[in-house]
This record gives sequence, structure tokens and C-alpha cells, in this order.
Amino acid sequence: MQMLIIIRGLPGSGKSTLASYIGQGKKQGDDIPICDLEFAHYEADQYFMSKQGVYLYKPELIGEAHKWCQDMTHQSMEDDVDFIVVSNTFSQQWEVDPYLVLANNNNYHISIIECQNSFGSIHNIPEEAIQAMRDRWEEVKP
Repeated sequence: MQMLIIIRGLPGSGKSTLASYIGQGKKQGDDIPICDLEFAHYEADQYFMSKQGVYLYKPELIGEAHKWCQDMTHQSMEDDVDFIVVSNTFSQQWEVDPYLVLANNNNYHISIIECQNSFGSIHNIPEEAIQAMRDRWEEVKP
């Protein structure tokens, strides 16, 4: 069974942390992988990482970053990757819809996880921007 997992939440809610934990394929406190399935993880923030691991966000490129994320997800599906995790804010249904189409067209099961924690944004996103995302937040359906 191939699976697309969409992780959504406000900045600082734990999306990336959860995605990396899923990718480890381990039970908590265990060093033995629980599966040998292929895994891929994408998020728009990866588009802004330099080769040296420095986050260089450019707001004018956010559309390109999300297009890259969708393209990488599509390529992973064509490569038959078992588990694909995409972790972005996904505050509205239209942001999730392209991934649902990809999953349906490639016979991937879909799971949507919503992170609701508040650990603080590692990218220093202003509170006003987070509040704007909170204000437009809507329930999404697979």
C-alpha cells in the first residue's frame, strides 16, 4: 500500500518534526526500523535551503517553492516511493487539492494530519503573519 501523508499546521506546530519522525520508521525509543519501505519528505521550506543548510526565504519565490514541492511529490509517485510526506501550512482546501489529485491519479492512499502544537516558528515568522494564517484556516477533506 502506497501512502501520501499531508501534514498541515501553523508555523511552529511541529509539522517538520513529525515528518522527520515518520521518516525514521522507528518506534519511540527503538533503534530498529519497523519497516524497509521507501520514504520521501517534501516541504516548501526545503526550496529555500542553501547547499550550506542556511534558510534563505524569498517571499517572491513562494509560488515556485510550492510548485517544486508538488513536482517532487509527483516524481516520487512515478518512482513508486512507498510513503510520501508533504508538510506545509495547507491552511485552505485549494492548497491540498493538487496533492489529492496526484494521489488519486497514482493510486496512493491519503492521510491528512493536523498539527496543533505551538513550539514557536524556527523561521521567525511575525505573529501578524501567523494570525493571518489562523484567520483563513479551514477544515480540509481528503
